[in-house]
Amino acid sequence: MWQNITIEDEKTYVVSLIQDERQRRFSAATEEGIVPLGAVFQTRPIRGSQLRQLRGDSALRIRFKLATGRDFVFGTHGEWFTKQEWTEMRGRGEQHVRWVTAEQPRLLPK
Repeated sequence: MWQNITIEDEKTYVVSLIQDERQRRFSAATEEGIVPLGAVFQTRPIRGSQLRQLRGDSALRIRFKLATGRDFVFGTHGEWFTKQEWTEMRGRGEQHVRWVTAEQPRLLPK
């Protein structure tokens, strides 16, 4: 999620939920104020010292609040879903999900 940047304790960061041009979903941490290409949502700001503590945790268990107040979760391949998407997908299957993006994400097989 943030392997390509150095996290500094005193700086403030956000985690962006991105859906790229190939419809792949992933997350990336950046300094607050930077919006990567394809970002759909960003989390509320988090101090670098707190973000660094999360490095050792599994992406499946990491949960942040989005800046919009919405909840989201990570799937088994590191892809992100809003709580609404996740609930619909688990209950009714991918073909019945109301995706928050214009294009349905490309998901890896289970």
